[in-house]
Amino acid sequence: MLTSSPFGLGPDAREFCPEKKLAVAIVRLAWEDAFAETKKGGRSETIESRRRRQQAIQWILNDTHFAYWCEIAALNAHAVRAKFMAELIRERIPSSLASRYPPKRLDS
Repeated sequence: MLTSSPFGLGPDAREFCPEKKLAVAIVRLAWEDAFAETKKGGRSETIESRRRRQQAIQWILNDTHFAYWCEIAALNAHAVRAKFMAELIRERIPSSLASRYPPKRLDS
């Protein structure tokens, strides 16, 4: 976690740091790219959107830079990855099965 600001600001001031906002935007954009086509409900993915989706999934699940950006954004990278995996699994399971087997809560 970030312990101090380079400008000598306290922990409350870090909530408004542009670096944190940028990190949150980067993580959010990767998440949205990973689920973009499924949210639209469309089956006709272009090659570019499929490539961007795969890159986002790989970045979130495997890249060490993801943990760095989560740290800057004050997010727990392991918890974000666990929730991401749960969402990926739920996306790929037919709704009839998903209703019978809801995902387990991560906090328990």
